[in-house]
Amino acid sequence: MPRPRSNTADQLVEVAERHFAERGYEAASLNDIAAEVGIRTPSLYSHFSSKQDLYEAVFERRLAPLLEKIERVGIFPDDAGESSARIREVVHHLQQHPHLARLCQYAVLSGGESVQVLMDKVYRPLSAIIRDTAERHPEAERQLLALQFLAFHSMIFGFHTYAPLYREFLQDDATGDAL
Repeated sequence: MPRPRSNTADQLVEVAERHFAERGYEAASLNDIAAEVGIRTPSLYSHFSSKQDLYEAVFERRLAPLLEKIERVGIFPDDAGESSARIREVVHHLQQHPHLARLCQYAVLSGGESVQVLMDKVYRPLSAIIRDTAERHPEAERQLLALQFLAFHSMIFGFHTYAPLYREFLQDDATGDAL
C-alpha cells in the first residue's frame, strides 16, 4: 500500500513521471524535477530518500490501480464480454496515463535497477495473479493463457509506446476514444 504523501510529494511524482518517461531513469535529473516543482534539490530528499525511491513512487502511482483492478476481477475471465471490458479498461488506463507505457519500456531497455523496479512493482504481483487464476485450468490451457496474456501485454503496451509515431503518421490521434 502506498504511503500517504504531501502535496509537494505528489507534485514531485507528477513531474518525475514525465521526466522519467521522456528521458529514462539515468538521464532524468533530480535538480530539474525539483526546480520544476519550485523547490531545491535538498528539499526533494525530505520527501523521497533517493532517486530510486522517487522512481518507485512513480511506478506505484500508475500501476497500483491497474494491478488492484486485475487482482479484484482476475485476469482470465470466462465470459467474452467481460474479457472485452477488461481490455477496454486497460486501454483506457493507458490512454489516461500516456507515460506509463514509455516508463515500462525505458525500464526494460535500461536494464539493471530499472528492470528490478518493474519486476517488483508489476510483474511479480502480476505473475502471482496469473498463477492463482490459472490454477483452475489444465496445464496445457495454463500455458496458452500465459502466452495470450504476454501477447496482449506486448500489443497494448507497444501500441501506446508508439502512439506519438502513429499520431504523426496518421495525422490523427490513433489512441483516441474510438478504441
